[in-house]
Amino acid sequence: MYPNPMKSNRKIVTRVSTPLLVFLYVLALLLPSHVVNAADQAVTIPKAVVDGMVYGTLWRSAYQDNDAVAALIYDLFVLQAGNGGMSEGDLTAAIGTYMANVEAAQASAPTADHAPSAKETAQSMIEVALTVPALQPYIGAVWNALAGPLGPSGLDQATQIGSTNNFPFEQTVRDLVQTTVPGLVAAAQSNPAIAAGADQVHQAKLNVSVKQFDGRATVQAMPDIAIPAEVIQAIQADGTISISLNEIKDLSLNEFTKLDLSISDMRQTLVQIDAKQPNLVDYIHNQEEQAKQKALAEAKAAEHKRKLEAIESSISIFSTLGGFIDSDFGKQLKTLGESGLKIGKAIDSWLEAVAGKSTLDSIFSASTVVMTGNILGAVVSIVSLFGNSGPTPDQMILEEIGKLRKQVDQLRTEMHARFDRIDQELNIIYTTMQERFDKIDIQLGVINANVLEVQRTLLDLDLKLNRMERNNFELLDAVGRRPLLEAINGGLNYQARTGQTMPFQPDFVNYENLFQTWGTIHAFDALATG
Repeated sequence: MYPNPMKSNRKIVTRVSTPLLVFLYVLALLLPSHVVNAADQAVTIPKAVVDGMVYGTLWRSAYQDNDAVAALIYDLFVLQAGNGGMSEGDLTAAIGTYMANVEAAQASAPTADHAPSAKETAQSMIEVALTVPALQPYIGAVWNALAGPLGPSGLDQATQIGSTNNFPFEQTVRDLVQTTVPGLVAAAQSNPAIAAGADQVHQAKLNVSVKQFDGRATVQAMPDIAIPAEVIQAIQADGTISISLNEIKDLSLNEFTKLDLSISDMRQTLVQIDAKQPNLVDYIHNQEEQAKQKALAEAKAAEHKRKLEAIESSISIFSTLGGFIDSDFGKQLKTLGESGLKIGKAIDSWLEAVAGKSTLDSIFSASTVVMTGNILGAVVSIVSLFGNSGPTPDQMILEEIGKLRKQVDQLRTEMHARFDRIDQELNIIYTTMQERFDKIDIQLGVINANVLEVQRTLLDLDLKLNRMERNNFELLDAVGRRPLLEAINGGLNYQARTGQTMPFQPDFVNYENLFQTWGTIHAFDALATG
C-alpha cells in the first residue's frame, strides 16, 4: 500500500514551518530596534547642535522682523571677517564702528509712517558697511549670501524680477538664521575674534556670552526660555539630547494642533467683527461700535500673537532636531511651520486692522491686500515642497498641509462678501490661489500639475496684488490732494480773477495754513513718500 501524499506533505510543512516561525520570532527579538523601526530609535543629538539650538532660541526671541535682518548681517560680517583672519582687536573695532554708523544712519533718516521691507533694511545695512574700510573686503560675500544671483527655480528671469521677490528674500533670511547662528556659536568656541565680535553684537541683548557657551547650563539659568519642557528635560548631563524621530513628530503635531486652533479662533472673531460691518461707511462713523470691536480685536490679536511666538520657537527647535536625524524631514517641517505661521500672523495682523479701520483704509483695502500677499507667500513656499527633484513630503507633513489648505479655503468662504465689498478682484485672487493649492494630492504626496506652471500662476497673482496696491495708492493720493488743489485753484491770481483783494479772514489764513501744513508735514508722510 502506497503512503498518502497529502498526509506526507502536511507533515513536511509542519516540520519546516514550526521551526521557521520560531526562528523568525527569536530573530525579531534579537535584532536592534532601529531595524524594526528606525523612527522609534533614540538618536543622540551632539552638544554642539544643542548649544546652537539654545543660543538660536535666545537670538530669535530677541530679534524680530527688521531687527533680525540687521542682527543677521552683523553675524555674517563677524563670521566673514573672523574666518578671514582679522584679529580680535581689529574685528571688535570694525564691528563697533559699523554698529555706531548704522545707529547714526537710522537716527538721521527721514521719519516715515511705515517700516522698511526686509530687503530695504538689508540694502541700507550694506550701504553703511561701505563706510567701514575694514569690512569692505567682505561686503561681496555677505550680499551674495543674502541676495545671490537669480535662483535656479526654472522660472524665467522676467517672472522672477517682475514679482516683488520678497517671498524668496524673506525665505533666504529665515534659512540663513537657521544656519548662521548655530555656525556662529560653533566657530566662537575656537576663534576668539569671532567670539568677541559676536558678544559685542549680542551679549547685552541676550544676557549671555557666546564664549564657552553651554546650552544645558543656560536653560537651567533661564527658566522662561522659549524651549518646550520636553526638550529641556531631554538634555543630558553632557549637554546632548537623546530623542527619536517619532518623538519629534509627536511634539511637532502638538504645535500644529495649537496653530490650527489659533487660526480657527481668529477666523471666528473675524466673522463676528465682519457681521458688524455690513456697510463699511456706516461702521466707520459709528464710533461706539468701532471702539467695542477694536477692543475685542486687539485683545484677541495680542493673545494669539503670544501663542504664535511660542509655536514658532517650538517648530524651529523641532526642525533643528529632526533635521539632524533626517535632513529631508527637517527641511519639510521648517518650510511647513514657517508657512503655517505666516498664515497665522497674517490673519492676526489683519484681525486688529479690520476692527479699527480708518475711512481710507476701509475703502481702499490696504491691510487686506497685505494680508492676502502674506498668505499667497505661504502657499508659494508650500508648493515648493513638491519640486521635481525633491523627496515626497512625509505623511505627517502632508496631513498638516491639508489642514492649512482647509483654513485658507474657509477664510475665503467666510470673507467672500467682505472681499466683494472692498474689491471684487480679491475674490478672484483667492479663488485662483485655492485652485492651485488644491492641486496638491495629500494622499499621494504629489502635485497634480506642472510645478513650474503653478508657481508661475501664483507669482502672477502677486503681480496683481502689486497693481491693486498701486491703484490704492493712486486713489489715496488723489483723494488726499484734493484740498490742496482746491486751495491752489482758489488762491492763485485771486485779485486778477475777482477784481478784489483777498480777505485776510478766512481766505488768506486758511490758504496760508494749508500750504504751510502741506509743505512741512504732508510732503513727508507715508502717503506722499509711498
